[in-house]
Amino acid sequence: MLNCSNDSNLSLIGLFNKSVFPKSPNFHTSDCIGYYSLQSDKIVIHSFPHTKRKNYEVHENSINNLKNAHQVGQMNNTISKKIIKLIKLWQSAIDYNNTFETSPKYQQNRRLVFLTLTLPSDQKHDDQRIKKDVFFRFIEYIQVHYGIKYYLWRAERQKNGNIHFHMIVDKFLPYLSLRQTWNNHLEKLGYISEFEKKHNSRNPNSTDIAMCPNSSVVASYIAKYIVKHEAQESISGHTWGCSRELLKLKPFTEVLDSYVIENIKFLVDKYKINCFADEYFSIIPINQIQDLCLDSPLFYEQLKQHSKQHFSNLYNMQPDLNIIGDSNRKAEIVKTDKDIWVQCKIDLSFEKAYKFVDK
Repeated sequence: MLNCSNDSNLSLIGLFNKSVFPKSPNFHTSDCIGYYSLQSDKIVIHSFPHTKRKNYEVHENSINNLKNAHQVGQMNNTISKKIIKLIKLWQSAIDYNNTFETSPKYQQNRRLVFLTLTLPSDQKHDDQRIKKDVFFRFIEYIQVHYGIKYYLWRAERQKNGNIHFHMIVDKFLPYLSLRQTWNNHLEKLGYISEFEKKHNSRNPNSTDIAMCPNSSVVASYIAKYIVKHEAQESISGHTWGCSRELLKLKPFTEVLDSYVIENIKFLVDKYKINCFADEYFSIIPINQIQDLCLDSPLFYEQLKQHSKQHFSNLYNMQPDLNIIGDSNRKAEIVKTDKDIWVQCKIDLSFEKAYKFVDK
């Protein structure tokens, strides 16, 4: 990895070096040297497919994965990164709608909400049984009765040996109703009756709920509950899952050209960004969307419109979308940078929608 800010002569070596991103004869644009993906907190530059790792390297990694098969039931770095990316894209789509869409036609009152679901007495059934007969039935119930459309969950082991679940859903649930609903499902396996024998009550405090006030809280929650790697007993079966539609969320991706490179160089030089590069990809951290808003309207508008498209796809909205990415639209952006900059100043409230920090 290279720290590009330490030496001006090393600035963006590896990012734009021809040995890393050679020109591709398969693209019509002569200055295309790769492609980039735009995320809420970073820009990632990738090489073209012909510079990917050799097959033997991929094969070796596959063999190692098979050797580590005993670790099934635990969270690994690859899964953690995937979950983080999905939640950020999901949150970005919701933040876009809540920030910019003022028309009642497009308002859906969606918020990311954190749930914790526990067992009130000692676990007497295997993990798979609890997930099948209690947890998954609970998910089906809240989708039907509370308007939850999408969810993401993580199972882990408590210190007392019980399985418990962390969930992120896209709508607020009344606390007492949530607890009663979860307890009703727990009683299918007798856990409320077991609690009553010891505490003379059938209303254990088995749930917790918290609203997400802003995206920085989402990042903190993800690190603390969803992707932590503390040593603990493995969970039987899957350790996490989500709605199928969330898996379709992808970062904005576009072919890299000279205009994009100039925008990236400008941001790196102005903010002395520590960018990192290796043989296959490079990362330029962008910690504040305001940097993009004021200094790179192209990236800002791409990110904004991409979030708009995601929300439309997730929640069946059909606003008039102009996704920026094709060469014609990009040329139009270049010509109207000044106008977009003025609009970006108005849209500075959007900054709060993208303050993520990977833990």
